Amino acid sequence: MKPLQEILDHPCGSGDVDWDAYYFAPNPSHILFPLPPSLSIRVPFDVLTHVIAFLDSEADRSTVALVCKDWYRWLGHHRYPDLCIRSRETVNALLGLYLRSERVQRRLKHTKTLKCESGRDVKWRQVAGIPLQVLATYMPAVRRFVFRGYAGDGLWSEMHVPGFAKVLRSFRSLHNLELSGFLLDNFYQLARIILACPSLETLILRDGELINSYLPRALAEARPTRIPHLRRLELCHLELDLLSELVDSLVERRVACCDNVTDLTITEIAGVAAELLTRLLRVIGPSLQRLTLARMPWTRNLQAYHSLEASTLSLAWNTSIQLSRHRARDDR
Repeated sequence: MKPLQEILDHPCGSGDVDWDAYYFAPNPSHILFPLPPSLSIRVPFDVLTHVIAFLDSEADRSTVALVCKDWYRWLGHHRYPDLCIRSRETVNALLGLYLRSERVQRRLKHTKTLKCESGRDVKWRQVAGIPLQVLATYMPAVRRFVFRGYAGDGLWSEMHVPGFAKVLRSFRSLHNLELSGFLLDNFYQLARIILACPSLETLILRDGELINSYLPRALAEARPTRIPHLRRLELCHLELDLLSELVDSLVERRVACCDNVTDLTITEIAGVAAELLTRLLRVIGPSLQRLTLARMPWTRNLQAYHSLEASTLSLAWNTSIQLSRHRARDDR
């Protein structure tokens, strides 16, 4: 294929091409080099499949989809498994489209992943105003729920957490929960969130902090009626008080749900944190199949790596456990 040559041979000349004529979405385009319709049918779908697999951004997916007509139609109907929202204004616009468009209704109905993100340009107060209860009604197929805050933004400072835990129960198909960059008033808030998802299989906690380690006795002694049975657990860069409370609960108190964990990812492998995680490994040991040391340089504390490996192997019934080491990277 030689799309550039075909464009250069356009009757109007390369400098006068009406690019909107090559754009297949309902809104005006600013894309520079989409393929003309005559070449669209010559681009195989397996190329699109491989490209999309490496894209996490919805904006990038949309750009790729605009390469040709068939890609745009196919991606719009079949390849939008997730939705990322960053403000109340975005949700209002989406709900307006939902009421007018059957295509948007179908997309929300089949969405598998819902992401809510704040960042340098998006403050948490904008994300906290998102009406999750409404989205839960329109998105019954959501299996993965992701909240990503920005360090220093105070992720939970403006959110009514008991209400948030109640909203999570509305996502009845939820199996995967990820919280990153979060700040909690006390551990009970996190316990309520976890227990609000009885079908949870994957729990990912990254870059979390605890303001108050005090837990009211009545709350500490309360017993849940249903607890999730985790298969995958990730605990990365958690503040020590939070990690301590979490391990206590996962091992012996309110949220004892680690008996069936097969995949564990951690970062802290030395000092007090290592002692806490050793307690966790004693509970997980019989079922553990894979241990990942994540977001750390290859050369950091190799002795601790080997010590943890030996400790893990001695605790696990499965002697063929896999130990992986990942370089430090930005998972956002």
